[in-house]
Amino acid sequence: MTKTRESSILEIAYAILATLNGNTHLVETHACTSYDYVPELTQEPYINLDNPTETPWDCLNYEYGERVTYILHIWSLYRGAKECADIIAHVKELLDDQDLTITGYDHVLTRVDYSNIIRDADMLHYHGIVSLSLNVVQQ
Repeated sequence: MTKTRESSILEIAYAILATLNGNTHLVETHACTSYDYVPELTQEPYINLDNPTETPWDCLNYEYGERVTYILHIWSLYRGAKECADIIAHVKELLDDQDLTITGYDHVLTRVDYSNIIRDADMLHYHGIVSLSLNVVQQ
């Protein structure tokens, strides 16, 4: 049977969400839950996993490798950027250069490419942005 390339986007999303939502400090201390789809009337702060991209990453002995990027959007109503900054710092601890269990894939690397905080146009929300890139190889 010939092996075919499969998309890792959903399995990576599940791994990221499990890591973030499984962390007691993030969930209890910051009362911050992470979502792929944010339900209506969700209380801030929360993290929304968004904007996946997927490109082939076949190199050396890695057949069916992929480089996947995700953007994490952190939304906060805290007066000032502190809450977003604290959550971003914790997200970096949990994900940057850490091993993830991704069903059907060997995890090679996760990196935080950049992060920033902006004031939303509504002038009420602070919006933290974290860009992640992951390299995986299909099993």
